[in-house]
Amino acid sequence: MDMFEKFINLGVGAFSITKEKAEKIIDEMVERGEINREEAKKTLEDVIKKGEEQRDQFRTYIREEVDKCKGEHVSSYKSKIEDLEARIKELEDKLNQQTEN
Repeated sequence: MDMFEKFINLGVGAFSITKEKAEKIIDEMVERGEINREEAKKTLEDVIKKGEEQRDQFRTYIREEVDKCKGEHVSSYKSKIEDLEARIKELEDKLNQQTEN
């Protein structure tokens, strides 16, 4: 896990990294002797898994925020419509009173 943390700390970021970029960076680390092939494979799997988890969390967050905004707008519009309906009813009642007199 220490190697995974170093990988993230290098500024690569599992969220924004593509599999190809991760493979390239890990291959470079192997070439420099920083990690061996087995560690590289495990690190790549960890990066991909973490990226997928973060992508799913981001999607969930976005979905929740969109739903929240839609809900706020719907209730706001619903309230405005109810206010307008009440005003229309009030005007109709006044008009009816005037035509009756």
